[in-house]
Amino acid sequence: MKNTKHYLQVLLKEIILFLFCGGTYALIEVIYKGTERGTHWSMFILAGFCGCLFIDGLNNMFSYEMDFLLQIFICMILVAVCEYYVGCAVNKDYFIWDYIDVWMNYKGQICLPFTLAWGLISTISIPILDFIEWKVFKYKPETPHYYKVFGNKIFQFKQQLNTELIN
Repeated sequence: MKNTKHYLQVLLKEIILFLFCGGTYALIEVIYKGTERGTHWSMFILAGFCGCLFIDGLNNMFSYEMDFLLQIFICMILVAVCEYYVGCAVNKDYFIWDYIDVWMNYKGQICLPFTLAWGLISTISIPILDFIEWKVFKYKPETPHYYKVFGNKIFQFKQQLNTELIN
C-alpha cells in the first residue's frame, strides 16, 4: 500500500509539473505571438514533456553538484532537438512556426535565436521547478536545492527552521 501511495504521489507530481510547464510555455507563446496567432497544442505537449523530462528531470538524475550552466546547456540542446523532431512531425507546412527567415536556422524548424530562448527559459524554469518539487512535493526536504557555477555555489534555497525542534 505504501508503494502505491508513493507512485500515485509521483504521478500526481509529474502531471502537475507537466501542466505547469505546458501552460506556462503556452502563455509565453501567446504573449510573444499575440492572441490572434496563439499557440498550438503540440507546443503545450512539447513544453510539458521537456519540462518534466529535461528541465526537472536532470536535477533528479544528477546531484546538485552539476554545474548550473552545463544543466542549462543540456536542457537547451535537448529541447531544440525535440522541437526539431516535433516540427518535422507536425509542422511540415510551417503553419505552427516558421524559422526559415531567421538567422542560423536548420530546415526552418529550429534556429539559434530560439534555441537560446529555450536556454533562457531553462535558466528560469530550473529553480522554479526545483522549488515546486522541494516545497510542494517534499522532494529531499532536508536538503535545500543549490546551484553551482564553475564550482562555486551561487544560490541555495533557504531551509525553514522547524519550530517543533525549537520548542
